[in-house]
Amino acid sequence: MSLFSPPQFFADQQASDYYPRTVPPLPPQPPLTGEVTADLCVVGGGFAGLSAALHGAQCGLDVRLLEAATLGAGASGRNGGQVGSGQRLEAPDLKARFGLEMAKSLWRIGESAKHLVFDLIEEYGIACNLKSGIVYPVHKKPMAADLPHFVDQMQAEFGYSSFLHLSADELTQELNATGYHGAVLDVGAGHLNPLAYLHGLARSAIDLGATCHEDSRVTGWQAVGGQYVVQTGGGEVRCKHALF
Repeated sequence: MSLFSPPQFFADQQASDYYPRTVPPLPPQPPLTGEVTADLCVVGGGFAGLSAALHGAQCGLDVRLLEAATLGAGASGRNGGQVGSGQRLEAPDLKARFGLEMAKSLWRIGESAKHLVFDLIEEYGIACNLKSGIVYPVHKKPMAADLPHFVDQMQAEFGYSSFLHLSADELTQELNATGYHGAVLDVGAGHLNPLAYLHGLARSAIDLGATCHEDSRVTGWQAVGGQYVVQTGGGEVRCKHALF
């Protein structure tokens, strides 16, 4: 038997205390009732779902978004807010595992996603306290020895020049903190208030005509006659495309 049991999802989840204190609330979005039609039905009101709804509405689609709780109630509304570069694994580690060309492809995917966030913030004027730069300090001296090589490798092999090496003294001046042996500063990354960003996505999608439904947990879906039927406890969406 596994010692880990994944947490149950509760429809009354709310974002953490800090972010709601810094962000004006969204107007409540009414639950889905009855039968409606749409070009696109999006299931999930986090970053991915709201971005999909926004892009669908940009293209002139009639969009319905279904969220089991409230918009941003899960991880999208309560995360650390880092808009980092690349993937979860560092690019040199991806190179060692998959080869240089695949690592470059994965790096480009991550960079494209990062710049999409920045572009949406600029295009829609989303006020989310975006700040440039993320510092990655190291707390063990042997780790610091590899940092200059990492910065050089990212420039030479991946064409990324936004990583800067900071010595221990430079880092102390930057952070006014001691105990670290050096760092990499990524001036191409950033940090934002995630709930404010999510609310900006939601408002922009709604302004373009997307309809969002909170308290509308999806209970099932099926393909019927060339379209999809997405069901909730209070109604159903008949649509040409469904995105979960």
